[in-house]
Amino acid sequence: MIELELPWPPSVNHYWRHVSIGGRVITKISRAGREYREAVKQIVWRSGIVRQTGAIQINRLLYCPDWRERDEDNTTKAIYDGLCHAGAIDGDQFVCSGVVEKRKSADGRGRVIVQISCLDKGVIVKPSGAWLM
Repeated sequence: MIELELPWPPSVNHYWRHVSIGGRVITKISRAGREYREAVKQIVWRSGIVRQTGAIQINRLLYCPDWRERDEDNTTKAIYDGLCHAGAIDGDQFVCSGVVEKRKSADGRGRVIVQISCLDKGVIVKPSGAWLM
């Protein structure tokens, strides 16, 4: 199992940016999203972990930076994309399971503890993703 401490991610509402070009709306990763992906990449590279391939489980322990209402699923996309961009995992389509806990940070600093484990029993892995049996 691999364990990493990541910074608090931007919510999915701030991860994407919609730009109108010539009457067409294009969806891009926002500056906050790109900065988060880069921060995760630096953490993964410094940790020296090897890419986890195939079916995986990702547990997330969310230490919220304050008492505001937060949906844990609003953090998922940025975390998984950051790990994929950093080369820690093949892609979020290979995440088959995971547990999420949400807590208030005692020090007021938001962060996420991520635990990545490989799954190998009862899993079908295809190029398009992984499925538990």
